Amino acid sequence: MDSSDGLAAAVLQICQASGVGAVLWAEQIPTVPLSDRQQALTWALYGGEDFELVLCLAADLAPDLCAVAGDYAAIVGEIVPETTVQLKLKDEFLPLQPSQLFQHF
Repeated sequence: MDSSDGLAAAVLQICQASGVGAVLWAEQIPTVPLSDRQQALTWALYGGEDFELVLCLAADLAPDLCAVAGDYAAIVGEIVPETTVQLKLKDEFLPLQPSQLFQHF
């Protein structure tokens, strides 16, 4: 799936279609270089027009893909059996905010 409507929207859609949840690791999410890391993270999660691919792979295959893709791939979280999608920020788990998802109009 592409992340043109933000990473959060892509992950939520994948999880809803699959009947699972996810934990995204804030420290692993690539962001634009800003002095305000929180703003950069918010843009990555909820901003639009960022054309990246979001893949869901078996845990043992993901490192191999990253090794081949180099700086063009990152492991940013994991799928979990619970149907909630959360952001792990340091030691805190925060639910993703559907109200902040990118809206075209």
